[in-house]
Amino acid sequence: MNFLQNLEKKKISKIFVLISIIYIVLTNVYFNFDQSLIFGAADGASYMQIRKNFPYFTENNYAITHNQRFLFPYIVGFFSSFLNLDHFIVYRILVIFLFIFLLFILNKNLNLIKIDELNKSIAFGLVIFNPYLIRYYLSLPTLINDLTFIISSQLILYGFFSKEKKICYLGLIFSFFSRQTGVFFLVTILINKIFFKEKSFFSKKELFITSILFLIIYYLNQYHANIASGGDTLSEHSAKNFGMM
Repeated sequence: MNFLQNLEKKKISKIFVLISIIYIVLTNVYFNFDQSLIFGAADGASYMQIRKNFPYFTENNYAITHNQRFLFPYIVGFFSSFLNLDHFIVYRILVIFLFIFLLFILNKNLNLIKIDELNKSIAFGLVIFNPYLIRYYLSLPTLINDLTFIISSQLILYGFFSKEKKICYLGLIFSFFSRQTGVFFLVTILINKIFFKEKSFFSKKELFITSILFLIIYYLNQYHANIASGGDTLSEHSAKNFGMM
């Protein structure tokens, strides 16, 4: 009897999630690229400029403040070139796939912490109906780096909950490429090691590998930023704009 009740609750939960997603998709506002720049995605102009350089590292002063976050706009450039599709459409398609993936990982995490179906439905509802998640990124898809950063946190949590360190590494790689603030995930892991020592999730060797991984990605991001900025650092570029150099 309990099994049948649980099965029924799971079906209701899935139907709720499906109907909620359909509602959001059908009632959302879909801006074009120019409108998105006005209504909250001014950074999208930089990301759109970066993807135009695919597959080359070339000078791109217009996007100087975001040149360290080149990977995901480059991926958009790859798919738009390969499929011969409009770049903004590719951004939106990728955002849809990323949201499906985010909900999939969220479901995995909720299962791992053994949350009941009612609370799981509430958790999904909070994510789906949050005005700054699905609605926001469907309307402003060029902000794909921010969405990828959110997904990276879920991947790291999934790695911890499932004891799958490879998933943690994948989440860390996503975070390092999507935003410079990904370094705080690494700092958190290091602090965890200091306080919990041998009980820490990562061994000293794995922490060393993670730190090397961060440095490689950091210098790759910086390498692109230096070329795209004409050899200027961000501070040098700002100084030139204010007539200090």
